[in-house]
Amino acid sequence: MSGLDTSLDTSLDITTEVLTPAQASVQPAEQPVVQPPIDAPTTKRVLIVDDNADLLTIFTIAMEMTPFTIDTAVDGLDAMEKIQAAKPDVIILDVNMPRMDGFEVLSTLRATPEYEGIKIILLTGNSTVPTYPETSKADLVLSKPVSVEELIHLVHRLAK
Repeated sequence: MSGLDTSLDTSLDITTEVLTPAQASVQPAEQPVVQPPIDAPTTKRVLIVDDNADLLTIFTIAMEMTPFTIDTAVDGLDAMEKIQAAKPDVIILDVNMPRMDGFEVLSTLRATPEYEGIKIILLTGNSTVPTYPETSKADLVLSKPVSVEELIHLVHRLAK
């Protein structure tokens, strides 16, 4: 025995009030509407363009884990429609596609002043394409296969 008094003091006057669920509900205080500061950064848009459905899906899933707003297109004509609807900050652009290839999209964008700020990453499965003169209009040229982690890193770098 340690000599401590372990008896309970039952002389306390405790009253318990039972509330119905309606009485117990607490209404949250009205929250003020908080407007973002005028200079708050906006979400950057990334357009992924590839006619290979598997690659498009892989890149899209990976990019959805970033803070970017992601859009996709399956060929060059689809890409031009998406670009006109919502100008992206960065485009990941496959070279070899039906209807309108990546070089045509690249040339059209670089010839249009309103699109001059768009950063473009060209992707190609053809090892000789990086030597083509047309690639000089792109911000980056990557040969497939490309690491998804590397692609995300490069998009982050270009989107700044």
